[in-house]
Amino acid sequence: MQAFPDLLPATQNDSGYQGLRCAAVDVKGTPADLTAPATGDNRLSCTGNRDPLNLLVVACNADRTPRDPFSMFPNTTVAGDDLWERSGRKGRIVWGERPGPAGTTFGSIAVVFTGAEREFCQFVVEGAASGQELMDRWWRDAPI
Repeated sequence: MQAFPDLLPATQNDSGYQGLRCAAVDVKGTPADLTAPATGDNRLSCTGNRDPLNLLVVACNADRTPRDPFSMFPNTTVAGDDLWERSGRKGRIVWGERPGPAGTTFGSIAVVFTGAEREFCQFVVEGAASGQELMDRWWRDAPI
């Protein structure tokens, strides 16, 4: 949470950007032991206000080594891939769609960072009906 103070809530009892509520989870998505030392792949699973974000998963390497390769949600069809830069920070963003229930689709975004202060983390975001809608309605103004 420290690497993204304007996006993520300060504690599990607070909310972040657009109402994000987060909990520490392991790689399988089950609650993590917060009393254990941070090692390996550390994750936060965050729910949004569904306008447009449903889910944000933040994965960071405890040893601060770069995240490589990055990943997206399963069954995502990539619609775009670009380099980004804002406020002196840089990275790569990939967006697309994945199947939802009853023939619907969800938008999906994967964000990776360059630079020592954040290159050890990755975001995977789900919501809206398309990756482009997430790009327009969430990514454009997200306080990264």
